[in-house]
Amino acid sequence: MTNDPNRIKAVENMFEIVENVGKLDGCGVRELANHMDLPKSTAHVYLKTLEDAGYAVKRNGEYQLSLRFLNVGGRSDTTTASTR
Repeated sequence: MTNDPNRIKAVENMFEIVENVGKLDGCGVRELANHMDLPKSTAHVYLKTLEDAGYAVKRNGEYQLSLRFLNVGGRSDTTTASTR
């Protein structure tokens, strides 16, 4: 990530959280907070926001990424998408 003043830090944080939930193959609030060295309350707010927006589901105390990401990704134009 960069310190460019034209970037929105909260959005960068959200994408980092999404990537980590995916890497962990689902997680609880405490697990994500420990993994990312975040306050538990911060991890909870981000996970709850993802859930409320339909991008995460909570089952048995664990958050998983929802299929909504596939829906959005399926609409992308892969001819112009950049690769990392």
